[in-house]
Amino acid sequence: MITLLQNGAWLLNGQEIVEDTADSTAILNSKLGYVPEKKDAATQTMAYNILQAHNTSDSKEHLKIKFDKMTSHDITFVGIIQTARASGLEKFPIPYVLTNCHNSLCAVGGTINEDDHMFGLTCAKRYGGMYVPPHQAVIHQFAREMLAGLKTDIGISTTGIAGPGGGSKDKPVGLVYIGIKVKDEVKIFRRELKGDRNKIRQRAMRHALYNLLKILK
Repeated sequence: MITLLQNGAWLLNGQEIVEDTADSTAILNSKLGYVPEKKDAATQTMAYNILQAHNTSDSKEHLKIKFDKMTSHDITFVGIIQTARASGLEKFPIPYVLTNCHNSLCAVGGTINEDDHMFGLTCAKRYGGMYVPPHQAVIHQFAREMLAGLKTDIGISTTGIAGPGGGSKDKPVGLVYIGIKVKDEVKIFRRELKGDRNKIRQRAMRHALYNLLKILK
C-alpha cells in the first residue's frame, strides 16, 4: 500500500516517516529526545548532499552548480544542438546523452518521428556524444548512469507516452517503461496504463514505487 502525504515529512534513521503535522513535534520528541530544526534536517537529505557535491562556490546558501552530464529527449535536443552549433561550439565539455523517449514530430527537416532521431544520431557522432536507443536501453542506461554519477544504491526512472497526443499503434498512449536498479541489478517493467495524462503519470509513479518495494522485500 502506498500513502501519499499532503505535507512535508521527517525521515527517521532512513526508515520511518513522520508526516509534518500538528502532532509531529510530540512524535519527534518521543523518538529522538529532541525536535530538530528543519534547516538542519534539510542538510541530511539526499538532494542537499547531491547539490553540495556539485557546488563549486564557498557558500552553502548561494550555490554554483557544475553538472557532470546532460540528458535530453527528442523534443529538446534539436534546439539545444542548433543553439550550440550557432554559438560555435565544436565539442560538448561534458557527457551528453540523447534519448528517444517521445513520439514527437521533428522540429527540423521533416514531419515523422525518425527524422529527429536521425538528426540526433548524426549530431552525436559529430560532437562525440552518446545516443541511446528507445525504451529499455533508455531506461537501462539512464539508471546506470544516474547511479554512477550520484553513487546511490537505488535508482528509478520512467519513460512513456502520457498523452493526450503522441501515441501510435506500436506505442499507444499509456505505454510506460519503468527501470529500477538496486545495487548491481536492473529490472525493466512494461505497463499499459489507462486514464488522462495526470492519471497515467500518477499510476506510473505508483507502479514504480510498488515494484521497488517488491524488489526490496
